[in-house]
Amino acid sequence: AYLQVAEAHRDRVGAARELFSYYATNDNVYVLARAFPPGGLYVNPGPVFFLEEDGLDARVIAALEERPGLPVLYREPSGADRAWAARTQLGRFLSARTRVVSPSAGGGEWREVTPAPGRLPRQILPSGGPR
Repeated sequence: AYLQVAEAHRDRVGAARELFSYYATNDNVYVLARAFPPGGLYVNPGPVFFLEEDGLDARVIAALEERPGLPVLYREPSGADRAWAARTQLGRFLSARTRVVSPSAGGGEWREVTPAPGRLPRQILPSGGPR
């Protein structure tokens, strides 16, 4: 079952080899999916004080905003994490600027980052470069 979950994660990650995991699973999802967090910027969203240091919340959001269509492995925070997540910019961004694509293994869901209102999504050329 472990290897099947790994394969499912890999299948969701595009040519950019990036995804963002938010309360969805253990941090080893990046290794299992053979992917990187957006911009190579890893952050553990809970406890929330990690996001409040050195503008990390804003830096993660900036990396996500630059990547419409980026897969997000997402689970709604529960318990004390729910109140913490609600006070972060990242939690609000993920609520407003992602759309549900499908359920994921383990009770979470796959989402994708949506383009900013009024902004066209970036196209990826076959050569791998943005257009």
